Amino acid sequence: MTTIQKLVAAGLLFAVWGGFALAGLTPVAGFINAVYAALVGLGVFHITMTNPAQQPDNTQSNQPQESPK
Repeated sequence: MTTIQKLVAAGLLFAVWGGFALAGLTPVAGFINAVYAALVGLGVFHITMTNPAQQPDNTQSNQPQESPK
């Protein structure tokens, strides 16, 4: 499976589970905990996959520029 397919499958599973939770067929607390854990995992994955060598663009500094004379 590709990454996109995995994300779509996970989204569909969460959507179905959320429907069951809204209908009262499953405990809502478990669904909320699972969504929280998924978001934390996604955040950790996103942070670890950023390029640490990439420097932020510091072209806009907080110091005022001198006006031309």
